[in-house]
Amino acid sequence: MRYFGQAGIKVGELVSRRDNPPDCEGMLDRQWSAVEVTELVHRKRLERSLKAIKERVAGRETEKPEAYFVWDRANLFRAIQELIEAKDAVRYKGGPYERYVLVIHTDEFFLYSATVRRFLKGATFRAHLITDVIVGLSYEPVLGGCQCFVLNEALAMTHLNEFISLNYSVIRKDARLSRGLHSPSY
Repeated sequence: MRYFGQAGIKVGELVSRRDNPPDCEGMLDRQWSAVEVTELVHRKRLERSLKAIKERVAGRETEKPEAYFVWDRANLFRAIQELIEAKDAVRYKGGPYERYVLVIHTDEFFLYSATVRRFLKGATFRAHLITDVIVGLSYEPVLGGCQCFVLNEALAMTHLNEFISLNYSVIRKDARLSRGLHSPSY
């Protein structure tokens, strides 16, 4: 998986699971990890384009020509969050794992690295189980390769905020109890 190297993740032995999920498991940065791979695609536009190509190849006039979805920041956020939630809800076999890694690949026409970088700046995504998210883009001739984006900090903030909020409530409750104060609001 070329994106792991770009993300600075050291890959040990990584093997496919026949009874997935996860798609594969192995050592990433010396941690036993589950890896799920999925694709970010605008399904309706893809189906429209494939239908148009098929009709043209068959020698027929197309009702609608090929089309590409023009992604904006909100659509990209929503699509990534939906993929995270879908993979977060999966019941993983094997394990237990130290890391749950989601690799999202896309070949979407208008998702160039500069655009995606701008869209992802300041992003926050919610996850409960997924610990790492890598979004990988198609080959860009200008870059001479594929670009990937690691969203761990965006996920870590969500996990950290849940941890802080939970522990803050416990600390406040403990402090009130130690002072003899009781409050049903906790």
